[in-house]
Amino acid sequence: MRKRIRSPALLLLALALVAVLGAVVAFAENVDPENNGHQYAWGENVGWINAEPANCSGCGVQVFDTNLVGYMWGENIGWVSLSCANTSSCGTVDYSVDNYPPGTGDLMGYAWGENVGWISFRCNPSTCGSTGNYGVHIDPATGVFSGYAWGENIGWINFSVPEDYRVKTSWRGAATPAAVGGIAELPDVAPRGAQPVGAPPEGSGWSAGGYAALASGLAAAAFAIVATAWYIRRRWVR
Repeated sequence: MRKRIRSPALLLLALALVAVLGAVVAFAENVDPENNGHQYAWGENVGWINAEPANCSGCGVQVFDTNLVGYMWGENIGWVSLSCANTSSCGTVDYSVDNYPPGTGDLMGYAWGENVGWISFRCNPSTCGSTGNYGVHIDPATGVFSGYAWGENIGWINFSVPEDYRVKTSWRGAATPAAVGGIAELPDVAPRGAQPVGAPPEGSGWSAGGYAALASGLAAAAFAIVATAWYIRRRWVR
């Protein structure tokens, strides 16, 4: 005769299901958290650039306290990579868009577009001067992007677009930094070494942050499921 499984077994099973769901949630991108289209920047010369493209699985932009990873997609320019970690090419070409100082929402560094070259997210004050300041900023209280990035081959990319089309993330910072300066002239942006490997084709490509989150979630789910199976086997006796 078999004994009934007591509530602890059901609790472990529930924990396993929560862990599995947690893995899925952790893997999700953190741009456009309300799913209302807040995922677009605008380039006057290139059109809309999408931070949460629908033609790939989990390869859109993810914002962290120290950096951004993933890709943006422009219909007229193709893929734009925000980090060499996307393709594990940092040993050859080290580039990234950083959240610096950490947690402030002030972005700096370079993204790379195979079809358009380097895109700078903040002017270096030593080269751009007081009248050429520019940069991209994320409001640490709301997650809303603003400001401008600059590509030598494509011109300005505007993140201060109207509310219906702005880029927004679920990331939140711990401080409120100073506002980003305005635009007065078009400063030069120096390239940073050799060209990195190209972005993935449509329908593929995950960011490094997505891989890490998925691996962590799946490990937790596997542990909970194994523990549940062991408990059930111990509790069901003949």
